[in-house]
Amino acid sequence: MPAPGCSAASCCRARWRATRSCAVPGRPSSPVVVTPTPSSRRTPSPAPTPGCRSTRRRPPRRTPGWATRSPPPRRATWRASSRGRCSRSSPHRREGGVASRPVPPTATPPSSLRAVAVFCGSSFGDSPAFEEAARLVGRTLAERGTTVVYGGGRVGLMGTVADAALAAGGDVVGVIPRALDARELSHTGCTELLVVETMHERKALMAERADAFLTLPGGAGTLEEVAEQWTWAQLSIHAKRSGFLDVDGFWSPLREMRDRMVERGFVRPAQGEIVAFDDDLDRLLATLASPPTWSDKWGGPRDVPPPV
Repeated sequence: MPAPGCSAASCCRARWRATRSCAVPGRPSSPVVVTPTPSSRRTPSPAPTPGCRSTRRRPPRRTPGWATRSPPPRRATWRASSRGRCSRSSPHRREGGVASRPVPPTATPPSSLRAVAVFCGSSFGDSPAFEEAARLVGRTLAERGTTVVYGGGRVGLMGTVADAALAAGGDVVGVIPRALDARELSHTGCTELLVVETMHERKALMAERADAFLTLPGGAGTLEEVAEQWTWAQLSIHAKRSGFLDVDGFWSPLREMRDRMVERGFVRPAQGEIVAFDDDLDRLLATLASPPTWSDKWGGPRDVPPPV
């Protein structure tokens, strides 16, 4: 029963403080003394009985920083295997045994070609089909949103490809050596014109800016450019495909030569697939966009440098 002049709430608080100070086995106890104030006129709490134990539930212990902790993560719906891989049971991805957030779909598929390097002749050749094929290549790449990377010239099939891509609203990147630029052979209407010092820098920069290589009819320079990219893919310098648009059977002899290299043991069969031949542009672009399937020249992974 509350003491005279004391509210029930204050008595309950005093009794709770008293029970909190009760002795616990193995822990020294000390009485809690409540000093009455004139406003509340509380009475001192009785001294705890020796050996008594509080029956009030103690509040949970809270370690420092408990308020800033995040809730425990939800269990991932992936089952990791012994090799660190996992079996799919949800749309999440998992790498290294750790579940990650769902990957949102991208607007462009990963295998799409952002830029294609076009190798072709600086002349028109003896057939109108060559110029028509060059115009088709430039227009098709521009309509697909693929940047055209080429040798930067304004003459021959090179200029035809650039003009067709620009007319269709596409982006054209020209890479030309300074010696040829000094002869006023560069295409001044390119979206981006890069002037380099040597032919080697030209080919290296074109390979860096492109995702694949498409070859139209041309001469020795055209053949040398695409042959070097084929070699770089064999040596794992890059993993980009090369394709020949076989216009009017122009590249048929080279296709036979590629097959003979494979038959006579100078090119591995898988590495013969680095270069593709097709007379249909859409099929050729689909092949160039496919992921690489070949191995290193010495049979190892593509990311391992060849032995010295």
